[in-house]
Amino acid sequence: DAADIVIDIMGSKGLQIDAGVIHYDEGNPHIHIFEHDPEYKHNKKMNLKMFDRFNHELPQEMQKRGWEVQSIRVFDAEKAKTMDEDELKAYKSECRKKKNKASKSAKEYKAEKRAAQIEQEAKDKATQIQADAVMKKAQMLLQAHKTLSEAQEAQKDIEYYKKRFEALEAKLAPLEGELDDILTDRAKMIKRKGREVSAEMAQITAEYNAMQDSVKENEMQG
Repeated sequence: DAADIVIDIMGSKGLQIDAGVIHYDEGNPHIHIFEHDPEYKHNKKMNLKMFDRFNHELPQEMQKRGWEVQSIRVFDAEKAKTMDEDELKAYKSECRKKKNKASKSAKEYKAEKRAAQIEQEAKDKATQIQADAVMKKAQMLLQAHKTLSEAQEAQKDIEYYKKRFEALEAKLAPLEGELDDILTDRAKMIKRKGREVSAEMAQITAEYNAMQDSVKENEMQG
């Protein structure tokens, strides 16, 4: 809509539009329009009166088309013609106040633009810091989860070997009892065998002694 209105205003002065480009390098999108004058009277046509038309007609036409656009022209010459001297004086004073309030100098515009840029950079930096903090926290949680998982696996291994040890102990207990019984029986048998051998040796010794006595007696008689 804005481009159509600007083209109409320029066309009324015989200026022909060659191209239009939408730029997004500032706070709001805006249009750069390239035109030429076939009559080669560009400097006479694109003057303060033309810019005054832009400032007055463009907001009005945009408002007619439903856009909420604030007019930057505070003094209405047509309205001023219907006023007397006192009314005109008061109207001019009111317009000057509105102009001073609404208009901005180049320095003010640059300062506001720089302030907005600094604010955006601060927001971006804060967002990056927040993202870094979230990433670091996620890494810490991941490491903690990994450590916890390793500890849980180690605990599982401990529980597994503990159960195996308890099972082996349960199997070993009756074997120890059987071993005690075997050792006891074996000791008793060895003692019994020892007594039998001792008795047999005593008998053999007695028989040997008796035989020697008999030999000696026979020698003496002969």
